[in-house]
Amino acid sequence: MVRAATELGVARVQLLVTRRADAREIGAQKLTRLNRIAEEASKQSRRAVTPAVLPGGFDGFPVGRPALRGPARLQPASDRSPGLGGASTVLTGPEGGLTDEEVTQLTTRGASAVTLGPRILRAETAPVALLGAIAALGQ
Repeated sequence: MVRAATELGVARVQLLVTRRADAREIGAQKLTRLNRIAEEASKQSRRAVTPAVLPGGFDGFPVGRPALRGPARLQPASDRSPGLGGASTVLTGPEGGLTDEEVTQLTTRGASAVTLGPRILRAETAPVALLGAIAALGQ
């Protein structure tokens, strides 16, 4: 996911621990490896700047005008995409999705909850699909 996100032009990848996350923490070796993957992807895609891959907490996740992948009952991403112009924050959940409490916490802080459709995507597929949709729309 870090490789594809870098190729699609993200400014930063922030790893989060959510309630349903498989990994409870990221070790220094893994973080170094992920940053190296971002650097290699930057070279391959001819980016001048390599996005940082950072650990972070869910509570401190920045929200503003993000797109948030959530359950299918939420607004489709295609309905939100015109409002994604400029810098956006995109958060996708872990395998099993975000809990209702996490979605509520984020929407209370200003996030817009969207879905990518009726199919359930793997945790590594959802961010790439959403970033690809944003890139295709020229956002």
